[in-house]
Amino acid sequence: AKTSIPRQFKLRNFDYGKIASIFAYQNEKLVGMVHVRYTKDPDHLDSSSFLCPDHIGSPLKYPRAEELLPTMESRRKTVMTELCKFLLEYRPLESPLYPFNCEDRMSIWLRIKPDHQDDLKPNDGQLVVLFISNFSILQVGSEIYEKSKVQISSGASLPHSVWIHDADLDPLA
Repeated sequence: AKTSIPRQFKLRNFDYGKIASIFAYQNEKLVGMVHVRYTKDPDHLDSSSFLCPDHIGSPLKYPRAEELLPTMESRRKTVMTELCKFLLEYRPLESPLYPFNCEDRMSIWLRIKPDHQDDLKPNDGQLVVLFISNFSILQVGSEIYEKSKVQISSGASLPHSVWIHDADLDPLA
């Protein structure tokens, strides 16, 4: 999808408005879709024992993923090399773990790369958060397929929850 071409959206509601399907078109061509479920059902609340670090300092003090590529093992290096081609800037927050093995957990700070930030509008904050969330979840699934030598040929997503507590998000943060 090109940001300079206007987008048209079609919305479909299901289950009395608890589920929405949003389709994005440019020049009458489908360029994206998302299915959203709205719920406060306790079964869908985050029960993960993993929490974000309380204080990590400025993310800008951590090296970008591109700078860490020479220290990575081959499989992880291949994945991160491909990820660095996207419009997201990656900064691993636990960089002392490099090189790490497949069992290590890793926290990554993400933002839209500076050379793409001019395309963002002030009210795009929620879209950026949802894109980063969906992209990150998909990468976890993709790595599992990659380990099994299964090639993914199209975009997809995995079911996950995103909790947005402030509607006024800065898309450049």
